[in-house]
Amino acid sequence: MALPNAEVLFGDSPDAPKLSKAEVATRFDGLMKAVDTAPVRVLGPQDVTQAFSAGHGIDFTARPTTAYGALTKALQAPELTKGISAEALASVTSALDELKAQQPDLVKDITTSSPVSTGLVAFDLEAPSFS
Repeated sequence: MALPNAEVLFGDSPDAPKLSKAEVATRFDGLMKAVDTAPVRVLGPQDVTQAFSAGHGIDFTARPTTAYGALTKALQAPELTKGISAEALASVTSALDELKAQQPDLVKDITTSSPVSTGLVAFDLEAPSFS
């Protein structure tokens, strides 16, 4: 099977005038951006059976990818905001904001020249055995 040319893929109709190379590139970039931002969720068999046994479909809405994101999303839940005092909620929120400010300091920068300038070095992580 032959691959269709780009004008057929990104054009408006087969009878439409040919697209310029710049317009094809722009439409291709838009397609790649849409593919990159598509919702992704890894599903296991238990997720599928749980969703369908409950009588609803699978939820593909964006979910937090970090612990900070999960905690801030949990703080926005109506059950939590109604269940605790405003002072306690403000205290937890400010503590999370302080942790978020410290996050760049916690990231390690490991390259081929750092932390050892001669490059990556192999280490034997097993202790020597003495018989």
